[in-house]
Amino acid sequence: MSTNYIAPIWRMPRNANKDKLSNYSIDFDGSSDVINIPNSTDFNLGTAFTISGWFNFDIVSNLRGLISFDSSTTRGWFLYTYLNEIRLFNVTTVYTLKTGYSYTGQWDHFVVTYDGTDLVFYLNGVQESTQAVTLNLQTNGCDGQIGNNQKAAGRFFNGKISQISIFDYALTDGTTPGTTNQIEYLYNLNNPMVPGAVNLTAPIAYWPLGDNSNPNAPGSYPNISVEADSVFDFIPNDYIDLGTSLQDILSSNQNTISFWFRSDTASDFDTLFSQGKDSSIGYRLFLSGGDLSRNRSEQNPTNDRQTITISPGPSSQTWNHLVLVTDTSATTKLIAYLNGDPVGSYATGTITYSNGGSVAWIGGTINIS
Repeated sequence: MSTNYIAPIWRMPRNANKDKLSNYSIDFDGSSDVINIPNSTDFNLGTAFTISGWFNFDIVSNLRGLISFDSSTTRGWFLYTYLNEIRLFNVTTVYTLKTGYSYTGQWDHFVVTYDGTDLVFYLNGVQESTQAVTLNLQTNGCDGQIGNNQKAAGRFFNGKISQISIFDYALTDGTTPGTTNQIEYLYNLNNPMVPGAVNLTAPIAYWPLGDNSNPNAPGSYPNISVEADSVFDFIPNDYIDLGTSLQDILSSNQNTISFWFRSDTASDFDTLFSQGKDSSIGYRLFLSGGDLSRNRSEQNPTNDRQTITISPGPSSQTWNHLVLVTDTSATTKLIAYLNGDPVGSYATGTITYSNGGSVAWIGGTINIS
């Protein structure tokens, strides 16, 4: 999975926090939430790289992964916390980047750079440490995760993460004559995908996870339009695991799901969103029909399926906005809207809901590829 950047994405506000800047991010629960990254040779960063991200810890605890390409059997590399230290691990070697880090409830910007000689760590734009090392960062074929240390169980990050970017070269801090302060550019929450900005070459990977996570950043959101290329590009078997925090919302008598999507190809049973332990219990929105003319919105209470045939259906290679409104007490219990127009409804029978205490997925459903 990859993402291109122009417009803001991943806005997940909480009612208890009205700060529109610091609240738009991914909130990891510390027990199961991760973002999966299929392995790619791009993440064999070798002898020159930069790893950058914003982090807001609920708890600073032992051996919690920030971003990881590692496993219990094959060792790769990962950025993680060890007690009150920020560390980088590579295959067999540990590099301590920062000691005495115990900050919770605040946004901090981490940058790790390596230019073939010096491993440098920046905290909020300020150099915290530098060490001369010989380093060759390799995944050794391991898949990646944001929000977990995959070496062992129970090493999930607890807090919020935003603006993860990985470069295949070392960013500069402007102290060397003739260079620009690229570290400060990222700290000020500027767009790393802007060609030529402060002599930047675009990162090899960028996960915005919500813009303006920095509470000191301007409150403007550039180019907010669905046509702008700020999306997750799913390939077969890609999905995003949202954990179990949505089960109370989906099981309520009234709820609404809204999202934009664009299908590259027309395929049967392409799942947009789901929550449930299998195909018979839970909540599932999926596409059906070779030409996407039959879209079905499905709530599965104990094997009974409420199906809406959407007509006209959405076209592939085109952005579509789908809204599903559920009101179990109303005469019309499910209504689907496509691109602002009502296109289907369900008004028969009684809707109940069971999710088996399971996770929600975007782009997939458990036990169905």
